[in-house]
Amino acid sequence: MCLNDKEMPTYILKHGDIDVLQHYLTVTANRMLPRDLLLQLHLAVDSGNEQFVRLLLQHIHIDLNWAWFNANNFNIKFKQLGVRVGMLRLLHEEFNCLFGLRSLWEVALTHSVRCNMVDSVQYILDNLTLNSELYNMLPKCLRRCAKAGNINMFQLICSTPTCKQFLMDNLFDATIDVAVDHTQEQFVNMCINFIMAKEQSQVGPRRFSMPVWCSHLPTVNINIQWTCCIGQHSASHQWPPFATMTL
Repeated sequence: MCLNDKEMPTYILKHGDIDVLQHYLTVTANRMLPRDLLLQLHLAVDSGNEQFVRLLLQHIHIDLNWAWFNANNFNIKFKQLGVRVGMLRLLHEEFNCLFGLRSLWEVALTHSVRCNMVDSVQYILDNLTLNSELYNMLPKCLRRCAKAGNINMFQLICSTPTCKQFLMDNLFDATIDVAVDHTQEQFVNMCINFIMAKEQSQVGPRRFSMPVWCSHLPTVNINIQWTCCIGQHSASHQWPPFATMTL
């Protein structure tokens, strides 16, 4: 295969071979690599090879303003099992580019949620300051938890201070709907208990809106103690819900 100067860096990036990268840099007298590679950095990250990514970024002029503008609608995917904390730390602490590349951190977060990479999700949420972007990503993360019935991941996300400000009632409704569709009964019960605890911790009466799947139940003021039980799941994927109130 014969590759020109523009194609060779992309080819090296896709394969994640540090020896090939080092040879290329030697041949080119350590010339800086094109900044367009920032838009394909996920390919190197997906290799899981931290030394390769470090050497790569040392030879790219990291222009985050340019990368942010050009990567907003850039569709990326990871094939490997999550993104490990070591890689995330390298991107953030050594090169300060994890959260400067919007598509990169967003996909790293949702992919790590799906792969149940608890430490990776915790690291991203603990270091994230882009609250407006998290507002858009949080529903997707919680839907992934609901689909898999991943209670531990759900509780981790909801307990993170960065996320708490975005935990609105309609977000829980949509999350429960997904859990119902995937017959995650234990997750549904946990989610309802979480909502009740959240409502009862508020000062003054709160209005609790039941989700779509039990919309025939009345909306009540939450200044009373609720005990919600979910019945058995039927073949039609509908939960016959019922609730009791203890005054």
